[in-house]
Amino acid sequence: AEAREEAERARAEAKEEAERARAESERARAEAKAEAEQARAEAGAESERARAEAKAEAERMKLFASAEAGRAKAEAIERENALKRSADLAKAEAARARVEALEREERAAREAAEARAEAAAAKGASDDLVNFLKQHPDLEKEVADDGCVEQRLIDFEKRCADAFFRLEQMVELRAAQSLELEKRIQAIASGEERIAGRSRGPSRVSTAKKSVIPKKAAEARKARAKAAAEKEVAAFKEEFLSAARQCFRLIDKDQGGSLSKAEIVEAVKSDQVVIKFLTTCGEENLQFLLHPPRLQKALEILDTDKSGEVDADEWEEAINRGLSKRVEQLKVEQERRERAAQRADEEFSVEFLNAARAVFRMIDADGSGTLEKAEVVDAVKNNQKVIKFLETCGNPNLQYLLVPARLESALQQLDTDRDGHIDESEWEECIEVALSAKLEQREAKRESQAKAAAAEVAAFTLDFKNAARRCFELIDKDEGGTLDKGEIVRAVKEDAEVISFLETCGEENL
Repeated sequence: AEAREEAERARAEAKEEAERARAESERARAEAKAEAEQARAEAGAESERARAEAKAEAERMKLFASAEAGRAKAEAIERENALKRSADLAKAEAARARVEALEREERAAREAAEARAEAAAAKGASDDLVNFLKQHPDLEKEVADDGCVEQRLIDFEKRCADAFFRLEQMVELRAAQSLELEKRIQAIASGEERIAGRSRGPSRVSTAKKSVIPKKAAEARKARAKAAAEKEVAAFKEEFLSAARQCFRLIDKDQGGSLSKAEIVEAVKSDQVVIKFLTTCGEENLQFLLHPPRLQKALEILDTDKSGEVDADEWEEAINRGLSKRVEQLKVEQERRERAAQRADEEFSVEFLNAARAVFRMIDADGSGTLEKAEVVDAVKNNQKVIKFLETCGNPNLQYLLVPARLESALQQLDTDRDGHIDESEWEECIEVALSAKLEQREAKRESQAKAAAAEVAAFTLDFKNAARRCFELIDKDEGGTLDKGEIVRAVKEDAEVISFLETCGEENL
């Protein structure tokens, strides 16, 4: 009898191992299929990006060729006109100098008025900022997180004083420009410089190489991912141990501090909380408590002091083994998610940076490699692609370019070297801030999706295992703990619930 019983246990264990092997095979096939689908999707996305980049490059070359033709035509006309007016060049240049002097005075007056207006506007800038945030609630958290609100409120008073200081600098700049103009007039008269103007080389932005996540953004992303992983593991441990303690209390009906066989048998039959925890605990001997033929053997293994019951210390030992296994599984899953997230973020970063450079070129209408205020104003009014990018870029200073009342102060924030325009490096700094914000948003969204997916998988696993045990019990009419051929034949002919489960279980032999 013992030999038969041992043989039956061996067969049951072999069957259990076979089931696990088949389940692993199914998971492997599912993962291979998912990876193949992902590869196809990535290939399609890469093809679409390539086509979009080729189209954008063709448009850029067309615009560049048109601009070059226009400049060549202008140079030819200018050379012809220069020959015609060579006789009275000195008089014309003198008149031009006087006109430009008047224009400089007018510009200085306008800039002084703008500076005074900015100083006055700074007093109400706090209300402007509040109104803007009300109109764009999705930016409120970003602005608050990076300290932008407090910093701007601190800077308002400073900018009032800086406005008049900049006015003095502008006057000095106009004087220097006047001197430079006189030198150019002399150069024109001596034929040393073409009237058509200086030639321009291609912007570094237009020829910028594709890049992956910038160093600062990558470091911030890595730190966030590490912190999120540690937080997830800590939360899982706390939740798991809490559930384990609750499960022990639910089984220990007499509150004696140890679990008898009768208490365990009763709990694994009727208590759904206990069943749910044991199903997913990760410790096979605890899981065997749910399987009547394996229950006695599992109890003998768990009862290390051979007292006939499982006390709290023995329970904790088993729980810790299960926890270690579950944490290891969680870390493997985290690593898989992180690899997938890193690939996705690198692809997103390339697309985002290329889009940002394309926007720079769209705004830089004269191809000088710098953005002037007039170019920015025109782009944010008329170019829908520029408007769409700025609305969703993630950098408040860039988004403020879309708000007329905030445009001037936003330009000043972007123009870090205070040279009067935004060059490529200043633009790239803003874009890196925007990219970091975007990556943080993507990470938060992935974390939320991962939690939802994990909950869904856990719920499905629990339902599936419960259905499998129910199917076993329905077939095992004599409650012997094993299924003989006669029981199986009768069940698959007569029991609709058994038939339904076997048809959808995913295991071909079943």
